[in-house]
Amino acid sequence: MHHDTHTMEKDALWEKHRNLFETLCTTDDLTGYFSCISDVSKGFGRTDRSIRCMDGRTPGGKHFAGSGILLANRRGKEFVLETLAAVQPDGIYSHEECGAASLVAGLQGLEPEAGEELGISWAREVAEALQVPYLGHLPVEAPFHSEMATYYDGTGRIDPIRLSDHIVPGFDITRQYHRTACDAQEELMISIGIAFGKTGFNERFTRERPFLVIVIGHTKDPELSVATLLEEVRPVVDASPHRDRIRILSLTPEQSWLTD
Repeated sequence: MHHDTHTMEKDALWEKHRNLFETLCTTDDLTGYFSCISDVSKGFGRTDRSIRCMDGRTPGGKHFAGSGILLANRRGKEFVLETLAAVQPDGIYSHEECGAASLVAGLQGLEPEAGEELGISWAREVAEALQVPYLGHLPVEAPFHSEMATYYDGTGRIDPIRLSDHIVPGFDITRQYHRTACDAQEELMISIGIAFGKTGFNERFTRERPFLVIVIGHTKDPELSVATLLEEVRPVVDASPHRDRIRILSLTPEQSWLTD
């Protein structure tokens, strides 16, 4: 019954976004699509600078998998503190059902269920080190992932929830603040794995309705341009066993969209 309930909830969420998702899947001009959104600047306005997970259920702020816990496992705590300090954050959040924290728990030889407390303790530790508030443990609406895309964002400004009438729920990778491409690429790989895992939409993605990787280029910085970011994204997608059910889209925001 528990499994059937989750399946029904997934089906309902899929249907909720299906028409919009199918429109995005077939577009050949994403910049043109965004240009037709009357309030598009709302999705690129400056939000708070608090650190959140890349999980699509934790909108707003700046995003790192598990609020940086995955990066710490790869690079070490001091590297992450320097990276997050550059964001000049307002505070740090953890959240329920954090896949990144559960993954790190497993890598440390702990049960995945230990990820909940590990994510909280990590966020508290980072907040103390950066001398910013720990802002709490965010609830999530569903015990599974409804992301239909990953936003690989070179501007550091996209907030998909503010454009939810026009774009689909997705993971949010704040590429602008990653110091190396390989760190952001790892997050992209993880997001794809979640989308095609047991907690994601998985088999609902097809060649005709592929999971979307949406690359958003910086308007001025060539190291974060669409062309540069596409070079980062393509090898990750090509290496995925699900590559035939993934489509890459890209856009460079118009300067008028980037409101303060």
